[in-house]
Amino acid sequence: MPQRFYSESKAKPRGDWRYATFRTKLGWMAAVWHSQAVAGLSFVQDDAVAAARWANQFLTERDVHGDIAKEAEIPWRLAERMREFAKGEPTSFGEIPLDVTHLAPFGRKVAAECCALAWGETASYAEIAGRVGSPAAARAVGNCMRTNRLPLLIPCHRVVGAGGSLGGYSAPTGLSMKCRLLAAEGVGLPAMAGS
Repeated sequence: MPQRFYSESKAKPRGDWRYATFRTKLGWMAAVWHSQAVAGLSFVQDDAVAAARWANQFLTERDVHGDIAKEAEIPWRLAERMREFAKGEPTSFGEIPLDVTHLAPFGRKVAAECCALAWGETASYAEIAGRVGSPAAARAVGNCMRTNRLPLLIPCHRVVGAGGSLGGYSAPTGLSMKCRLLAAEGVGLPAMAGS
């Protein structure tokens, strides 16, 4: 398990929760974090208000109350990294701690394999399943990607279907966004574009 994964406890993390909204070429984004790690990320929001609404909903669903504040600056230079990514600049999020306490052990393994994919590299759902020791679990890998709370940080867009098909993508604009993200990384999409 990568050191950057905060997963020691199923209990709610202690410490202050924060959220921020910021704009990139991909649209408005919102990030939610606590004192140990980033817990959620959403992108392709219409505007700052929609991004803030997503962040508040994320916190409410996790029954987070108390000292929650909106801050202009996200720790670990997250907003800057997201903007670089949106411009198509090779970007690594490897130093950003991620809260994966919501994931079962299988999901944590899948997330780790997904994070191991480099800029511009793809793998199929079946390949990821094989890498985590469950070669028949391609559909379960797809489900992990579908429910990813940390898109781009856990780069589920790099996981594609067998034979070059795109598979799915749960961002608001779906497969068109997956195509944009892969194209930004220089991944050729001729066979995928019609998927």
